[in-house]
Amino acid sequence: MRESDGLAMSSRNSYLNPEERRSALCLKESIDLAEEMVSKGEKKSETILLAVKKLILDYPFTKIDYVTICDPKSMEYKETIEEETLLALAVFVGQTRLIDNCILESR
Repeated sequence: MRESDGLAMSSRNSYLNPEERRSALCLKESIDLAEEMVSKGEKKSETILLAVKKLILDYPFTKIDYVTICDPKSMEYKETIEEETLLALAVFVGQTRLIDNCILESR
């Protein structure tokens, strides 16, 4: 579930000050970016990961813990997006560690 601004619902959101909360929206924006790239035909995980990481780091107060594309069951890294694949994110915004994820599907 998401809050009205797109941030994943979490009790941790209460630790964010207003500026950090604006930066925290980069998690949802990076998911949207990855989904858009896949919908336009991008299948290389590394290409998507580079774009997602750049987007996140362009925001103030952010530090990436991990960003990965993997099999949703085994959590094994996937080099290409061929079927249901998980994009998983953990990002510190200020001192608060936020997580988000989505399933990417190549069509």
